Amino acid sequence: MSINITSKRVLSDRRKRPNHLINRYTFIGGRRKTIRREIDKKNLVLLDYYSPRLLIILLSILLLSYVDAYLTLVLVKTNIIVEANPSMAFHLEQGEMPFIFNKFFLTAGPLIILCLFQNNYIAKKGLKFILTVYIAIITYQLYLTHITH
Repeated sequence: MSINITSKRVLSDRRKRPNHLINRYTFIGGRRKTIRREIDKKNLVLLDYYSPRLLIILLSILLLSYVDAYLTLVLVKTNIIVEANPSMAFHLEQGEMPFIFNKFFLTAGPLIILCLFQNNYIAKKGLKFILTVYIAIITYQLYLTHITH
């Protein structure tokens, strides 16, 4: 006895629809760690698994941003430097707290976007570039504080 089962439903390829930027796995443990198909590597695919390495890079950039803000405040107060960024100079004129809050949001906002697009070539290079620039800036600021004290 043979059973002939025919399915009358039409299934569309779920890969033709883009992934949602934020879904139920974004914050509570995702499942997609890598792009598995070669054809998908050419497209923008959002992964919902964030590696510990990515977390360390993001937290390092945020920490370096705070160190940069602190050293900038110290160096500006001692009249060694002036804030070169016109936007941040405006916030610095408003006070220390507006300067620090804006520094945080102007750093954290783009980091969230780079985190969501973590598998994109530009995002990967962007995170490394930002980390390198912050290390260079803080090294220079520490040098300035050392030679003036």
